[in-house]
Amino acid sequence: MFKLLLYLFVVISLIPSTVAGQQCQITQVHATALPCNHYSFNVSINLDVTNPTSPGFTLAGNGVIYGTYLYSDLPVTVGPLLGDDQSQYEFIAWDVENPQCQNYTTLPAANCGPICHLS
Repeated sequence: MFKLLLYLFVVISLIPSTVAGQQCQITQVHATALPCNHYSFNVSINLDVTNPTSPGFTLAGNGVIYGTYLYSDLPVTVGPLLGDDQSQYEFIAWDVENPQCQNYTTLPAANCGPICHLS
């Protein structure tokens, strides 16, 4: 009887973490450049997510953590970013409780007009 109870305890304890880790998928990160505002632009981020393990996700890219957001708040807007028509921006999203549940996309900078460089 003790072995049966121990077995059931172990199985029940392992099932939620195993199922949650396998089910969560961020299958697509959509990044859409919004209209320029002077020499910068914002980006609208939306995710295709299946069975998230938490209510939120963290968004980062290019060495910047844009923040932690709720899936229910999608789409979210980040920026402003430099619209120099040369930079490449990356956006990486991962589930707050399951970092293996992640995906990313890239977006070229918008062309927000000539950027003057002083030398």
